[in-house]
Amino acid sequence: HEYLLKNVPDPVRFAPENVTLLAKDVPGASGLPTHAAIKAALADLAAKVQRDDFVYLHLSGHGAQQPQMVKGDETDGLDEIFLPVDIEKWINRDAGVPNALIDNEIGAALDAIRDKGAFVWVVFDCCHSGTATRAVEVDDELERKVEFADLVGGDPITKGKLVAFYAAQTVETTPEMPLPKGTADAPRFGLFTFTILSKLAENPNVTYRQLGQAVLQQYSADSRTRPTPLFEGELDARVFGTDKTDAV
Repeated sequence: HEYLLKNVPDPVRFAPENVTLLAKDVPGASGLPTHAAIKAALADLAAKVQRDDFVYLHLSGHGAQQPQMVKGDETDGLDEIFLPVDIEKWINRDAGVPNALIDNEIGAALDAIRDKGAFVWVVFDCCHSGTATRAVEVDDELERKVEFADLVGGDPITKGKLVAFYAAQTVETTPEMPLPKGTADAPRFGLFTFTILSKLAENPNVTYRQLGQAVLQQYSADSRTRPTPLFEGELDARVFGTDKTDAV
């Protein structure tokens, strides 16, 4: 949030009134990340954007899976879900997790924004399970993973372009920890988010591809063999930009 307001390189500037933060116990948040609030914010964004606008979306939190709500919609029979702050206990398996945000809902929201011709960069900092990770146990009998690639769908010519950054493979976890390491009373960050912003602070004038490579190089330097982030879309455009550019 602070990076978007203060550190994004020229010529991009995010006016405070154009930045919506939904979070719990975070200064500057405009509300809690409830199911209704997330959908309303995405719908409001889709209503406001115009062709050639730039949109940055950052989904950071818990992810899981549940049996698909629309039969035949998923090859594995499972819907990928995000778990807003107001999810309820999963009692009826056939009905799904109450207040979960289903991948189809997110995909529809992204389509609505891109249908207006806006360029979207979306970052998914989530994982499927594990101790000290951002996974939530929905049911012990399910493999808890989030296949975020299902959320972006195809890319018709009429739509705005898309760049998607994923924190981990579908079978991996991604940690949350106090960062920077070794700093007293360091706040907790998602490793993926922290590394992205750290690399941008070092060199903001990079392409999405170069930023992704920098993240992977940092993981390697830290001797991290997992998770393995994924990057796809219009990767040769400048970060926070929309046009392809020569590598620098």
